[in-house]
This record gives sequence, structure tokens and C-alpha cells, in this order.
Amino acid sequence: MMLNTRSTVFAICIAIASAGQAEWSMFRGSPARTGVTEERLPERLALAWVHEMNGSVNCSAAIVNRAIFVGNDDGLFVALSLDQGKRTWEFQAQGGIESSPAVKDGRIFFGDDQGFFYALDQRTGEQIWRFEVQGKIIASPTVEDKRVYLASYDHFLYCLDRVTGDLIWKHETDAQIHCSPCLTSDSVLTGGCDGFLRWVAKKNGELDMKVDVQDVVAATPVFHQGSVYAAVLGGRVLRVEADKGLLIWDVSVGKNSPELMASPAVKDDRIVLAGRDRVARCLNAKTGEEIWAFETQGSIDSSPLVAGEDVFFGSSDGNLYRVSLAEGKQLWRFPTASPITASPAVAEGRLVVGVEDGAVYCFKGKD
Repeated sequence: MMLNTRSTVFAICIAIASAGQAEWSMFRGSPARTGVTEERLPERLALAWVHEMNGSVNCSAAIVNRAIFVGNDDGLFVALSLDQGKRTWEFQAQGGIESSPAVKDGRIFFGDDQGFFYALDQRTGEQIWRFEVQGKIIASPTVEDKRVYLASYDHFLYCLDRVTGDLIWKHETDAQIHCSPCLTSDSVLTGGCDGFLRWVAKKNGELDMKVDVQDVVAATPVFHQGSVYAAVLGGRVLRVEADKGLLIWDVSVGKNSPELMASPAVKDDRIVLAGRDRVARCLNAKTGEEIWAFETQGSIDSSPLVAGEDVFFGSSDGNLYRVSLAEGKQLWRFPTASPITASPAVAEGRLVVGVEDGAVYCFKGKD
């Protein structure tokens, strides 16, 4: 019997998309920090459950193996079941947690505002090792191969052995590092309060290159198709050639140089960013020209996430938004009881976000 090959392939693709992405294992979804998943959530979403953590939730959750991992400002870090939101285990850190966790090969990595960096057992929540630095850790770690990269307000970028927690190298910058490390092919890319983007060699921690952006880099930069995209605090967005550090374009957004704390997302030829002027924007990634702008009722520190052809983000107005990537048209909105600073996470057919009153919300397709 002959099979219709085109129909068969199409059916397989639909089945894979419906099953959902296997995981969202770190802040922005990958070491390149693109903030993108190809998973498409159902058009109609419904609240699956809410889990109360009491302390404010400002970090982005990780979703791995049908479990959610997230921390709060009181230093409580928990594992929740994806299906029902029940707490599987909990761990008490020494300080508040804004550093979004990274999960790799059965271990969870994150830092706290007292300068401690943790490796926990994914199954039990038991501490495997702890590494101490001399400043708070807001940045989210990046894991690749046998190494974990982290940054601190003590001005240093660190590379640790992710199995033992031993220091492999550390690189000193000129000021605090708020944004999370981003990985290019050979370098660890970081920005900070000193106004530079730095390319640091993965192999030895030596400085490969730095670019003066003349402003604080609080948002995490993105590596995408040979370019680095960075949003700086004073309302500018830049595209830099990743190998040579050459500036391709530098544009100002908004009318009054809005502060840009949220990390941009980049998919294909579009970059999505959001600011404290209450506006989420989409720019042409090739030229920097604005494609659309979507205004909310509050400032936006929640980093936009692109899932399929839709954009998800929260606002200090307490709403979780879904807008179309193509036009910036609102497709869905959910009012929570509190401002949203945390960035959403999407995997396995679920949308997860924490809010400032300590609740973690999980959404699924509406029956």
C-alpha cells in the first residue's frame, strides 16, 4: 500500500507540536538566551492551578521532566508537579532568590542575594555543593557541557565545574553584573554597570573583545545567527556583529528613553523587547526599525517569551499578556492579583509565571 508522504510528515509534525517542548531548562530557554520556543500553546488557555509561596516570586521558573523549579525573595526554592502544582520538595537558601534556575543532568543551579551559588539534586532538593562569592547574585546561570557560568555584583564572571563546584576561572569586570551570561560559539558574553559588552573566552576566562555601549546593560543580551542583540538601560537597542564586535545598528526606542530592564527575545528577523514606559515593542532585527508597539497599563520588567507565533509577558499592571508576533495584536489577557516582574516559561503544553504576591500560576489548554 502506498502512503501519502506529505500527509504523513504533516501529521507527524502536528503530533510533535501538540506534545509540547520537552523542557524550559534555564532563563530565556537556552544558553544563547533567545527567549524562544517553537512550541505553540492552544488558542484557548485556562488556569490549571495556583501555588502560593508567600514571598515575592521575581525569578523565571524552569520546567523539566513534568516538574517546575522556582524560588522567591524569602529564599524558599521549591519543586512543583506540573500537572497539579503540588510541592514535591523545598529548600531554604541563605538569601532571597531572583536568579532564575538552570537544570542540567539531574542538578539545579541558582544563586541568591547573599552571594551563595547552589547545586541541588533535582529529585530530592538536597544540596550537592555550594560556592560563595563576594556580592549578590541576581544573574541566572548558564550551563553548557561540564561547566556552569555565573555572574555577581562583586564584578566577576565565574566558570565552575558543574559536577564538583570547583572554580575553573573567574574574570573581573569594572562594575556589578546584573544581566545573565549568554553563550556564543567560543565566548561567554556579559554586560554590566560599566557600560561594556564583554566577550570572555570559554576555555580560560581571558578577555577576547569588549564593545563600549556607553550605558548600563541590565537586560541579558541575545546571540542569534551571528549577531548579538542588547538592550541598554537608557532606552537603546543595539545589534553587534558577534565575531568582530562591529556595530550594525543602534536605535533609541520610545519618546523619553524608557528604561529597559527586560531581556529581549529574538526569532528569525524580529526582536521583541519591553520597557518601563509600559510598552512592548517589535523591531526588525535586520534594520532596527519598529514594526509594532503594544501598550499596557504598567511598567514592564517581565522579559517577553516567543512561543510559536505568539508573545507572552507580564506587566506591573498585574496582567499576563499574549499578543501576536506578526502584528502585536492582543490575543489573550489574564488578570492576576499582583504585579508581574518574573518572566514566563513555556514547556510541555503549559505556561508558568510567578507574581509579586508570591503566587505561581500555571495555564493549560482550555477543555
